[in-house]
Amino acid sequence: MPDSRELTLIESEDAVHIYWHEAHGYLLAEWQPEFCRGEKLKRAYQAILRATRARPGVPWLVDCSELPVIDPADQDWITRWYFPELIRAGARYQAHVRPNDEVVKMSTRKAVIGVVKPGVFEMTAHRSRAEAEAAVLAWLEKRKEV
Repeated sequence: MPDSRELTLIESEDAVHIYWHEAHGYLLAEWQPEFCRGEKLKRAYQAILRATRARPGVPWLVDCSELPVIDPADQDWITRWYFPELIRAGARYQAHVRPNDEVVKMSTRKAVIGVVKPGVFEMTAHRSRAEAEAAVLAWLEKRKEV
């Protein structure tokens, strides 16, 4: 897990806090456990887009462990609008920590169907934040070799 001294808060919405990891050069989105939908949820995703546009090509560690259930209409918006925008903004890799709640796991699976574009955008799911961070660091290391 990242040392909090290495993290700089760069965006904050009620539903998500976004940090820059100084030492390793990746973005961290930490979803908060509060239920949100509609415009409030969209504001959180817009914050992620702003951070991506400011640092295109930088990998994301997305901690969804506390993510609440996502409304079906919001799932559709995430799939159809947000992920294509995220890729256009420069996102290339996202390692996410699976939600703790089984119902939330199902709703997030629905939201990411068809999102992965080999060679363009990759996404991996992990059981813990430490596991997801290891995946981000491995992705960064692999990119150095190219």
